[in-house]
Amino acid sequence: SPAYKPLNQSEDWGILNLQIKKAWKQTKGEGITIGVIDTGVPDHIDLGDNVIPGENFTTAKDNLDYHGHQTHCVGIICAKDNDVGMVGVAPESKCLCVKGLNDRGSGSWTGLCNALEYCLKKKVDIVSMSLGGSTPIAKMKSVIQKLVDAGIPVICAAGNSGDGGVNYPGGYDNTIAIAAYNR
Repeated sequence: SPAYKPLNQSEDWGILNLQIKKAWKQTKGEGITIGVIDTGVPDHIDLGDNVIPGENFTTAKDNLDYHGHQTHCVGIICAKDNDVGMVGVAPESKCLCVKGLNDRGSGSWTGLCNALEYCLKKKVDIVSMSLGGSTPIAKMKSVIQKLVDAGIPVICAAGNSGDGGVNYPGGYDNTIAIAAYNR
């Protein structure tokens, strides 16, 4: 029997609302590598070889994503434009997937700093971290500054507290904090 294939690819409301297809006339992210620090290396058909397996900076047994958060975040970034599942904002980019959070979605500031240093060593073009906490950590700000000084922007989640303020590392002046605006 033929393999299952969805009838069509879905486009998230954000792709449509932000008019990402207009940007695709200039680039779909080809040649760009984003270091994504989160819950581990995804294994998903719609990501395929856009995923570059990275190291594990947690106490978890391996670098794989058993939580699902990194799979979700990497899909938003680079899910392929392939008539399957969803399409990401930069479907021709690559994501170096670094495990900085364990299988329950928790991590240490030391592990996250080591993951940032790893991204610097690997010379990624951008770092993305959809994580955070309420306490600023001087060492993390310092490591982020090394990335910024090397021309690598660090993009961080503002947090999930709405009007409660911006979490760290998104709250540092050397990062770019991203928040939801709807839906």
